Amino acid sequence: MAAPASSCTNIDLATNSAAYGRSIWRNPSICLLEMCTNMAELRQVHARMVKTGLSRDTLAASRLIVFSATRDFGSLDYARSIFSDVEEPNSFMWNAMLGGFVKHGLPEEALDFFLRMVGTGETGDNYTYPFVLKSCSELDVVEEGRQVHCRVVKMGLDKDVFVQNSLTHLYASVGNMDAARQMFDRISEKMASSWNTLIAGYGRAGKIEVARELFDQMLQKDVVSWNVVIDLYVKAGEAGIARKLFDQMPQKNVISWTSMISGYVQCGDYKQALRLFQAMQKANVNPNKVALVSVLPAVAHLGALDQGRWIHGYIGKHKIEFDSVLASALADMYSRCGDIEKALQIYETIQKPTTITWNARIAGLAMHGRGKEAIEAFLAMQRSGLKPDSNTFVGVLSACSHSGLVDEGLLYFKLMNEEFCVAPNVKHYGCMIDLLGRAGLFDTAMEIIDSMPMKVDVAIWGSLLGSCRNHGNLELGKYAATRLIELEPCNSAAYVALSNIYTDFGLRKDAIKVRKEMTKRNLRKDPGCSSVELHGKVHEFTARSSSTLQNKDISSMLEEMSGKLKMVGHKSEGNGQKETSYHNRQHRTGFAAIEVLEVSAFMATLDAVDLEDKHMIDFTLCIMEQPYSSALLFLSFLTIIPAIDSVSSILFVIMVSSEAAT
Repeated sequence: MAAPASSCTNIDLATNSAAYGRSIWRNPSICLLEMCTNMAELRQVHARMVKTGLSRDTLAASRLIVFSATRDFGSLDYARSIFSDVEEPNSFMWNAMLGGFVKHGLPEEALDFFLRMVGTGETGDNYTYPFVLKSCSELDVVEEGRQVHCRVVKMGLDKDVFVQNSLTHLYASVGNMDAARQMFDRISEKMASSWNTLIAGYGRAGKIEVARELFDQMLQKDVVSWNVVIDLYVKAGEAGIARKLFDQMPQKNVISWTSMISGYVQCGDYKQALRLFQAMQKANVNPNKVALVSVLPAVAHLGALDQGRWIHGYIGKHKIEFDSVLASALADMYSRCGDIEKALQIYETIQKPTTITWNARIAGLAMHGRGKEAIEAFLAMQRSGLKPDSNTFVGVLSACSHSGLVDEGLLYFKLMNEEFCVAPNVKHYGCMIDLLGRAGLFDTAMEIIDSMPMKVDVAIWGSLLGSCRNHGNLELGKYAATRLIELEPCNSAAYVALSNIYTDFGLRKDAIKVRKEMTKRNLRKDPGCSSVELHGKVHEFTARSSSTLQNKDISSMLEEMSGKLKMVGHKSEGNGQKETSYHNRQHRTGFAAIEVLEVSAFMATLDAVDLEDKHMIDFTLCIMEQPYSSALLFLSFLTIIPAIDSVSSILFVIMVSSEAAT
C-alpha cells in the first residue's frame, strides 16, 4: 500500500504548488507591480513586499527583477541589488538579468554574468543562449561565440529555433556567411527573422545579388524584410532600385521612410529626399528622431529654411529627445541656411557636446567667415577635454581660409600633426592651398603641393586655378589648368577656366583655341543652378532656363526692376547680352519678387554660378518682411556681386524692415 500513498502525496504536492502559484498572482502587491510605470512606483511596491515578507518568495523576487532589469523605466543597479539578496536564484532570474544587460547595451557585462552563472553550476536553457550569442555578436568575439556554440550542441539545444536563429545571426554578424548559411539551412521552421538575418548578412558582405535572391524566395515577407533589402540598396548607392522596392511595399513604417530619405541624401538628390519627407507626413507617419536627422541635411543643402523651422517646431511639439546628434543636425541646418545666430543658440543648449557637435559648430562659423570665433570654439573644445580629429582641423583651416587668417592657418596646419598626432589628408592640404591662394602666396602654396605625400586632386588644382585668375598669375594658372585637364579631360570647367584666364589677359587666340578643343571633345559648359524657397516649397532655376508656369510674369517683373535700377543710375555688366536675359539668378529673382508680395520672408540660395563669371560663389540671401522695394534691393545686390574679385565664398544675411526698405 506504500506506493499508492506516495503517488497520492506527489499529486497533492503538485496541486498545492499550482494553487500557490495562482494565489501569488492574485496577491495585491504583484498586481500593483504589473501596473508600475516608473522606478518610484516600483520601489514603493518593493517596500510593501519587504514589509509583508513577500519579497522572500521566489516568484515575487523574479517579477521584481524582470521589471527592474528589462522595462524601459527600469534600473539595472536596482535589479542587481534584488538579485544579490536571493540565495539560490533560478534560471528565470538569471535570464532576466542577462536580458537586461543586452537590452541596455551592455554585452560585455552580459558575458561576465553568464560566466558567473556557469560557475554556480547553472547550465542555462533555450532562453539563456540567445542573449549570450547576441552579446558575442555585438562584441564581435568569434572564438567565444564558437565556444558557446559547442556548449549549446553539448546540451542538445542546437535544435531549438531561437538558438538556431541566434547562431545564424552570430556568424552573419562576424562575416562568416558559410557558417551562417549552414545554420540557416538547419532551421526546420524558418521565420521571417531567420531570412532577414541571412539577407542582412549577405548585404554586409557585399553580396547584394545573393541577398536579393533570398528575398525573392521568401514566401511571407514582413515589413522588416522589405526594410532590410531596401537598406542594402541604399547603402550600395542604388537609390533607384531601393525606390522601386519601397513603392512595392504593402505596408511601410517609419524605418521604411527613413531609409529611403537617407538614400536620397546620400546620393545628393536633396529635392527628392524633401519630397519624400513631405509625402511621409501626408501618409500620417510621424517622423522620429532618426528620420529628422536624416532629412535635415537635405533641408540644409536646399536652403529650405521654412521647412527647417517647421522641423524645429515639430521637435518641441512632439517632445522628441533633443540629444547632441539631433541638435547638431538642426544647428547645422540653420547655419547652412544663413541663420548662424540661431545655430549658435542651439549649440549653447547642448549640455555635453561631442566631437561631432564641436566640428559642426566650427564648420558653421567658418562658413560664415567668422574665423576668430571658430578658433575660439576650437580652443573651448580642447578645454572641455575632447581631442580634435581630422574633421575638426578641416573646419579650423577652412575658417582661417575664409577669414584670411594666414598665420593662424599655417600654425594649426603645423600643430595638427606635431601636437595632436592628426596626419593631414587631402582635405587639409586643400584648405591650405585655398588659404595661401587667396592671399596670393603662390610660392608657399607650391611648396606645400610639392610636399604632399598623396596625389594632388582636382579640388586643389581648381582652387589654385581660381586664385591665379583673381591675382592675375597667368603662368601658374596655365600650369594648374593643364594639371586639372590631365586629371579630368572630360570636365568642361577646367577648359572654361583656362579660356577665361586667357581672355582676362587679352589672349583671344589662345582662348579661342581652348574653346575649339572643347568643341572637338564634345564638351559643354554646365549651366549654373539657383533655387529659392517660397511658401515652404523649393523652386529651382538653371542658366538660360525658361521652364516655369509664371514665365511671362517673371520676364515682365525683370523688365520693370531693370528699368527702375536704370532710373537710379545702375549699369549692368551684361557683356553685350540683353539685361533681362534668363540668367538663373535673375530668373529666380523675378520669380521671388512676384511671390514675395504675398509672403513675409524668403530664402534664395545660389548653388552654382555660371563658370564665365569672375569667380564661383556660394551664398545665401535672407530678406525679412520685405515689400516690393526690398526685391529691388535684392536685385541690386545680385547685380553688383559679379564685380567682386578674389572671393570664392560669400555669405550675405540682410535683415530689412518694412520701414527701412521704403
